[in-house]
Amino acid sequence: MTDLAHRAHACVTVLHVASAAAAPAEEFGTFAVPRYLDQPHHEWPAWSREFLQRACTSAKPPSQLTLRTVFCTEGVGEAIVRFASQHETDLIALGWRRHLEPLRARTMRTVILQAHCPAMIYPVSGH
Repeated sequence: MTDLAHRAHACVTVLHVASAAAAPAEEFGTFAVPRYLDQPHHEWPAWSREFLQRACTSAKPPSQLTLRTVFCTEGVGEAIVRFASQHETDLIALGWRRHLEPLRARTMRTVILQAHCPAMIYPVSGH
């Protein structure tokens, strides 16, 4: 994904949505936002750098890459759609773990049904 953005000279925003409504992720390797911050002016920048390093390990990052962390009380899909419409987003890219059972892929379904721009869904491994 980042290689495609790099070749297109795209400006990319990596959006990390932390929802109060979501249960903590149980998947191995999940990089969640810190639960407790006693010095946010130091911890947020460090967390952001590490998150971006992990996200861009396999390819060249685009020349303009930013990270936004959004906290929300609604669902993650709704927060993504709202952010995209407020920031004139041209494309939303989502990773998908290839599960469509009931109560799965809620974020993907919400984005596909409600987004004002195209959504690119790409499969990722389940690990």
